[in-house]
Amino acid sequence: MVENNYNLKIKTTQVVESESFDMDFEMNASYVKINDIRYISYIQIDEESKNKLRTTIKVKPNGIVTIIKGKSEGMILEIGKTHSCSYPTPFGTILLEVSAFKIVNSLNDDGGELELQYSLIVDGNELSKNTLSLTVKEI
Repeated sequence: MVENNYNLKIKTTQVVESESFDMDFEMNASYVKINDIRYISYIQIDEESKNKLRTTIKVKPNGIVTIIKGKSEGMILEIGKTHSCSYPTPFGTILLEVSAFKIVNSLNDDGGELELQYSLIVDGNELSKNTLSLTVKEI
């Protein structure tokens, strides 16, 4: 896999109890297509611990997206289905349900955009509504 051959812009919005939190990141990333599956992979550095964590976003042609942080099993986003996953946080791993309600994929061989909108659910209660927008461009 060619390392860091693309520029990745990430914009996240998380709404918790009607309060909105926005974050923007920009970094170098790897972007490849293997057997019709596209992979976006990048390293995040934890601000407090300075630990590096690889995040990989796997985009299948059937519209299913998996977000894998480190060695986690991955968070699966699929319209019309709710998936359970263990999700690593700075405070430990929590069991979540993920329900995607919008996936817009315009990724191609040159890069493109991916927008994900989903809810995170804990113990049957919606924890947050989330939007994750990624823009991938060749360097």
